[in-house]
Amino acid sequence: MKQSIEEIAYDYATQKTKFRKEVLKEVDADNYVSRHADCMEDFHCGYNYCMGQSPWHEVSEEPKKGEHICVQVGSGNLTSWFATSNIRKDFEDYNVIRWAYVSDLINKERNKKYGKDLCSK
Repeated sequence: MKQSIEEIAYDYATQKTKFRKEVLKEVDADNYVSRHADCMEDFHCGYNYCMGQSPWHEVSEEPKKGEHICVQVGSGNLTSWFATSNIRKDFEDYNVIRWAYVSDLINKERNKKYGKDLCSK
């Protein structure tokens, strides 16, 4: 079963606070709850930052004409196109739900591979 972001943040904070308490001896019973809440807040801030860094665009945004884009259609399938001057009609005709420049997707994957992606696990 897929966890919600709240569950993931809670688990992260629990593990991080437990490590700080048991291994680093930084956390005592008096500030455990506060540290746990701080860790959850930090996790959420990081998650929100990473979501803001997504290479995907809303269909309300129009890609530059002639650019190679990857589109995701309503069925979930992905395909790639070169953006035409009539891209809004194309988006409607094919029920596109989001799009990204192929170069941005390639760069994001390359950065993950070489450890430059701040948002990777």
